[in-house]
Amino acid sequence: MNELEVIRRFDEPAKVIPLILDATDIPQDLLPIGPNNETLVLPTEARLAVTDHGVEAWLIAREYDSDDWPKFGDENVPLIKMPIVKSRIIRLTIETKGWHNLVKGKLALVDPFGAVPELTLTFSSSDQNNRGYWIRVFAKLLDSIGVEIEEDHEDSPF
Repeated sequence: MNELEVIRRFDEPAKVIPLILDATDIPQDLLPIGPNNETLVLPTEARLAVTDHGVEAWLIAREYDSDDWPKFGDENVPLIKMPIVKSRIIRLTIETKGWHNLVKGKLALVDPFGAVPELTLTFSSSDQNNRGYWIRVFAKLLDSIGVEIEEDHEDSPF
């Protein structure tokens, strides 16, 4: 079993959290690049592991002009590793919006230059059965290492 494989048995805890990186306001020049200078094109699949030191994120890289959307199960997927040190994490906000209860996790990070109060990475889940589950697992693991967790629930206007 490689380090990015998600355990599929219900009675064993997940080692890696499968999410989608939907959006970020981190400037492109501050984001890591892939092994062959690939850049992040969002949205992209992500795998996250929470450790005592922070978050290890593996993100699928691809070229802007490519119509190919690689998946973690594909062979030779170019990955970008993005370590996030715990001291740089401000909080995770779990956003639940609308009548369909769309759940997103917004990870707020310290701006390394102090130009803005925070920079964010926004994650969601593609799980068809329970779209909020992996965001809540991520929140629980972050909480266990002392990261602040906030809830933001916006009801449907209808």
